[in-house]
Amino acid sequence: MKPLTPRRAAAVALLLAVVSRHSPAAELTLLETYPAQPVTPAVIGNVKTVLDGNSTAPLFREVPDNTFEFALGAASIGDDPTSQGETLVGGPVTFVKTLDATTNFATTNTTSGRRPWSAFLAGLPRGAKPAARYRLSADGTSISVESLYTRLAQRHGKLFAVAGSGHFASIEASAVKLAPAYGESILGPRKAFYFHPKEVIPDTNAFFFGMVLRSPADSTSATQRIFYVNPDDKATTGVQSHTHFARAVGPPPRLDGDLEPAAVAEVAHLLTQSSLLSGELLVYECRE
Repeated sequence: MKPLTPRRAAAVALLLAVVSRHSPAAELTLLETYPAQPVTPAVIGNVKTVLDGNSTAPLFREVPDNTFEFALGAASIGDDPTSQGETLVGGPVTFVKTLDATTNFATTNTTSGRRPWSAFLAGLPRGAKPAARYRLSADGTSISVESLYTRLAQRHGKLFAVAGSGHFASIEASAVKLAPAYGESILGPRKAFYFHPKEVIPDTNAFFFGMVLRSPADSTSATQRIFYVNPDDKATTGVQSHTHFARAVGPPPRLDGDLEPAAVAEVAHLLTQSSLLSGELLVYECRE
């Protein structure tokens, strides 16, 4: 751990001043760096399995204990592939959005004793260490998640992960309402059968976890297992990312420690036009 001197912290804050399309400025300050080595992402399966609607046996299988520090993807609590929903893994607990259309973004988790099953999860291996910690102090302004990732990509290379917690001006959320297990593309002509309408959640606290690729030009066969471009994301160039969030019941969840079930109201896919007002971030540099 390398604490920053006041002079260096001020210089870094100036260097990382982030200009948002919606506001004059938002300040991203580097708080600490850590002597961490780049992390090899932990990946089960392939995102294309989900997109093609093929998340069934034999690809759909039980997730081993202690696989992930954080992860995102599609999973079910128990071995029923037709109950797979948007998923966020926070330490030992897996959170899955239920598929009951009447409850929209309600969430279940593995504290019930049942195990998670999945054909695709991607994230950080259990015990992964961050390379840096940041604070976002926006003073009433906001920054899009896309802009935040773009700025971080200038410092952390072509592949990295972000675990963040903070207050959002708005979250734009996407989530499946029908499991990707029926042998057809969930993004094809029947997309409306598979997805809830996009939801905008204003003025909310949340934890989020994202995997980020600096540019589609950096894509390889390994990273293609993790990333896809969501059709509701406005950006078609620049960073490529995949992010899920956990909306908090109360204040933003703490970053130091596991994500607590009592702190989570719901999980879903976070669209990168979502705007963050303030918070803290841990950045994990990755290698393939």
